[in-house]
Order: sequence, then structure tokens, then C-alpha cells
Amino acid sequence: MNIKQFNFHNLTGWIENKASSLLWISIIIYTGFFISGVFWKYGHYGYNALDLGIFNQVFYNTSNGDLFALTIHPHSYLGDHFELFILALIPFYLILRGPLTLLILQTLAIALAAWPLFLIAKKILSKKLAYLIVLIFLLNPFVHNINLFEFHILPFALFFIFFVLYFYRENKFVPFVIFFLIALLIREDVALVLIMFPVLALIDQKSKKWFFFSLLASLSWLVLIFFIVPRFSHYESYKFLFYYSWLGDSLGNILSNAFLHPLTVIAHLFSLPNISLILALFLPFLLLPILKPKYLLLSLLVFAQLLLGSFSGELVLKTHYSTLLLPALFIAVIMAFAFILNKDDGKRFNWQLKIKNAIGKELPIFLIVLLAVTIYATITFGPSLPLAKNLLSTQDAGFTQLKNNYVKLIPKDKAVATSYDFLPKLSGRKNIYSLHYAYIGKKQYSSEAYQLPSTDYLLVDTNDFLIYQVQYPSNSFYQDAYAKGDDRIRSIIAEQGLKLSNVSDRILLYQKGAAAALTPYAIFNEAPPIQNSHEIKAAPEIMFLGWDSLISSENNNPTFQLPLITLPVSLYWQVEELPQDNYQLLLKVTDKNNRINYTKYYPLGYGIYPTSEWLPEKVIETNYWFLIPQIKISADSTVTVQLVNLKKGQPYLGLDGLLSATMKNVEYEPVGEKIEIPLPTD
Repeated sequence: MNIKQFNFHNLTGWIENKASSLLWISIIIYTGFFISGVFWKYGHYGYNALDLGIFNQVFYNTSNGDLFALTIHPHSYLGDHFELFILALIPFYLILRGPLTLLILQTLAIALAAWPLFLIAKKILSKKLAYLIVLIFLLNPFVHNINLFEFHILPFALFFIFFVLYFYRENKFVPFVIFFLIALLIREDVALVLIMFPVLALIDQKSKKWFFFSLLASLSWLVLIFFIVPRFSHYESYKFLFYYSWLGDSLGNILSNAFLHPLTVIAHLFSLPNISLILALFLPFLLLPILKPKYLLLSLLVFAQLLLGSFSGELVLKTHYSTLLLPALFIAVIMAFAFILNKDDGKRFNWQLKIKNAIGKELPIFLIVLLAVTIYATITFGPSLPLAKNLLSTQDAGFTQLKNNYVKLIPKDKAVATSYDFLPKLSGRKNIYSLHYAYIGKKQYSSEAYQLPSTDYLLVDTNDFLIYQVQYPSNSFYQDAYAKGDDRIRSIIAEQGLKLSNVSDRILLYQKGAAAALTPYAIFNEAPPIQNSHEIKAAPEIMFLGWDSLISSENNNPTFQLPLITLPVSLYWQVEELPQDNYQLLLKVTDKNNRINYTKYYPLGYGIYPTSEWLPEKVIETNYWFLIPQIKISADSTVTVQLVNLKKGQPYLGLDGLLSATMKNVEYEPVGEKIEIPLPTD
């Protein structure tokens, strides 16, 4: 027992002496791990949730003198968020312009936020406990999620808000003012945190300057934003009021309805999903923040913003939306420890004293449990484990390099419209557009029509059309527009003179004025001659008539000498009656024992001409240049295709372990017989 006590005291004494060094070592380790992570995710097209592409274009155009210019949304970026802090980051961006620079800057900003947090904690607690707070911060799953999910300016607020808190507690007014004002420039909703400082100033009985400065600066900034931002977006009001449309269609209506229907608001606030969200946020801290809740006031309006909006728990916990909640939570944890260690002279209630006494008696054990729970939460709620597995994995079927080579086909001075996953790598140009806005035909959070400007290239990962089938039909705001999405894409291709110059697997590249054009599909009044005629019931309304081999060339259907086998085939279908659903195509590779080696889903007609458009008695030819990894094929392999339908249920667009957008709760069911396609013999 004495040896254990000796070792424990030696360890804690060593941490106390080395706390400052351990702080910077931990920051460096965190930075190294997550920079490696963002490089991997970016290299494998994991940034597919729009934001990185948007920010890189804004930084690119701003660095070229066109301040805040954006074409992914048809207005200045200041019409999205009033983030003047972008200008302060431009000198760093100019060192090496590109998305990776932004991701590195974000990682550094989050890691360095541990420094002011340590400064706050060591003024109140011992250095060893201050380091423990830093360790909990750097291990926190929500910090990790913020870091790995896309790029945003908002995470830079952590560093500045922590310093605002540090100078507030140190009664250093001038640096408090400086960091306060810089924090306001980061994003408009940072003011929701800072506007609570007047309340803290009253509680702490600070001089009037603390109260009046923080109140006037934050309140005037919020009021100004609601007038300025719509001027840049050309919307009638602040566009993100869309999240509160259940309360009204304008700020005035939202406020009046909230006031007139308080029970509805309370029911929404304390709904089961919202309670689950709050518990999930507090559990990694073992609910310590509620022990000394004064500083939780800083998060009050942010909680209201999130709980009253149409935000899912997954969206808040796995993205940047939790950013502005974290400063209050961590400062409350520090104050809870101060209370437990008798370093806090505030008011005490009986329930607090009971908890304090219980923790105080077994503090070393409690600290170990707290660290263990933090690690468990990191594994459960965070991306660290999936990220570590992927960093250690060398397996890649070649499709990542295929995408890289397609990106290289597009000149940097040309306008391009493209899919979610291609946006970041193509965003360093003056004009780039997102395919999904062209498809849906609406501006973001608006009923106003979106018209795709003239573009030189259209690069499509047709997997996006499978995503749209999950993303939009169940959304009441978009479902009517979704039904006409494929019509819009066909019209854009025809009206802008875009020709299909290259096809590889699910990737289509259209080019304006291309010399030769490939045919993704064709429509016949009667069946053309088919080399391999074989009728199969493919779906209740569709008969498969047979298949032909297609010509494949490296010029038009490039594999770029990657370890991929091309299977070029024309598939012929006859429509017997109008299909009720949009069927998709499942390609499957099995071995001689019928074990599945490879599967992949393709939108039928590439999603540009889906089965909802197929008319009775017509014959439809769909031309595919399937690519199958060589390692998945052997001499005894069998390749089949089969029509499938999305199962009725509750599929949705969520986030995977690496916080990339992905389809969830998605199941396809076969609607007809399998169709065997022989492998090429050469």
C-alpha cells in the first residue's frame, strides 16, 4: 500500500512539475494525429458535405482580390455567415493555396485552444489538474468531431473565447476587449456566447465598464448582422431562420409565435431527442458542469439556438455545431473541481455539498474514472478509432486514384459543375457549381429558383443520384422539386451543349463542345438487333431483353492503368407498364462457391434517365463501362446485375465514422431475376 501511495504521489508530483511541457507535447501529438487524419480523409474524397469546397473557393477568390466571392451559392459568402475573420487567415492561405492548408489551420486552432484553457485552469487549480483538464479537452469526442468534419471558421472561436474568459477572470480589461472583438469577427453566432458576459459581470459584481462594453458590443453586433447579411444573400431575411420555420417564416413571426405559444416551445425544447442531446454532451464530463453551473450561462442562448432549431442530435454532436457549447462546459468543469477542492467561495447548496463530499473522499479514483469515461466517449462518439484504422490501412481498390485523374482532366481556368465529393478538389477556381442545386432547382433554404450558370465541364459521380433518392423525397420542402430533378439535368446538358466525353464506372465527364460524345442511354420504339438476346423478368413492369458488348477505349473510358477491369456492356430493357418506382442496378461478383467478393450499386440510366421517365412499350438501352477491382476477380468469378428498389422505411443522409456524408438505414431489395454478364476474355 505504501509503495502504491509512493508511486502515485511521485507520478502526480512529476506531472505537477512537468505540466507546461506536457501541455505542449499533448498539443503536438494531437496536431500530428489530426493533420494525418485530415490528409487521409481529403485524399480519399471524404470531405463531401459541401463546406470545405465552399470555404476553399471563398479563400481562393479572396486571395485573388475578389473578397468573399462565391459561386457554389449564388451570392457573396457574407450572405451565408458574416465571418470577417477570414481576412486574417488569408496570409497563411497564400503560403500554399488549397483545402489542405485550411484543414491544417483548423487543426492548429483547435489544438492551441488547449493553451488558454490550461492558463485558466492553473490559476484556479494545481498544475496537474490543469493538465488533466487539457487532456480531457484534447481527448473529447466532440472536439475531434469538430476537427474532422469539414472546415469552418467557427472552431477558431474556441481559442479566442477561452482567452476572453481568461482575461475576464484576471480582471485585465484591455486584452479582454481585444479578444472579445476578435471573437465577434469569427462568426455572427459567437455573439450568443459573448452577450452573456454582462450577466456574469452582474453576478460577479464587476465594474460598470465590463457590463456595458460586453452588452453593447455583442448586442449591437447581433442587430447589425440581421440587417447586413440579407443584403449580401439577397434573401428577405437571415437565411438560417429556415431552421426555425416551424415557428414562422420571418424573425418577427418566430418571436411572436414563441411568445404567444410558450407551451409549444417548451414541449419542443424538452423533447426526447433534445434531452438525449443534452445528456450526451454532459456525460463525458460525468455531469460535473452542473455542480457549479454559473458559467453554463455562457451556453444558454446557444443551447436555445440548437434545441429550438431543426437540428438532429447527430448533427450537433458530430459536426461544428457543438463548438460554442464547449467553452462553458469546460470552464464549469474547472469551477466544479475548485469547489470540490475548497478553492471556490461561492454559494453552496446541500445537494452540492453531498456530491462534493462523495467525490472528495475518493478523488484519485474519481479522476481515473473521469479519464476512463472520456476515453470511452472518444471511442464511442468520436472518429479517432475509425481514423486510426484507416491510417494504418493500405488497401485501396484504385477508385481514389481514378477520381484524382478525372480531376486533372479539368483545366483550372474553366468553370465546372460537379458532385459532392469532387467539390473540394476542384474549388480552387473562380467559377464552380454544385450539382445538387442544379438538380433540385432551388437556392439553399429558399423557394427561389436556382439556375445553373454556363459551365464548361460537368463532372458527375452518379452515386449522387442514389444519395438524392435518400436525401430529398422525405423532405417536405424539397420533395416536389426532387421529382423534376432529372428533367433539369437533361435540360442543362442539352441547353448548354455539354457532350459526354468520358465515362468510367459511375463517373461521367461532360464537356462543352467535345468532339465526340458517348451515349449513356438511348430510347427506341422497338427493339434494335441485340447480340445476346435473352428475356428475363427484371422488375414487375420491366423485361430485360439482352445485352451487347460495348467498345471501350482508354481515351473515352480511361482506367489510367489502375488495377481495374473494364466491363463495357449495353443492357436492353422493355417497359411493359409505367414503373412506379425508381429502380437501381446492383452489380455483384461471386466465386464458384457463390460467395460474394464485390458489390456496387449504380443508378439505372445513370440517374439522368431514371425508370420514372421510362414509358410503356419503349425499349431503353443503358450503356455502362463498369470497373471492377482486379483483386476481386478470378477465373471462376461470375458477374451479375439485378434491378433493386430502395426499401420503404426511414433512410436518411447521415455521417459515417470519419464524419463523411453517407446514406444510412438504406436497404435495397431485388425486384426481379439476376442477369449474368460474362467477363471480357481479353
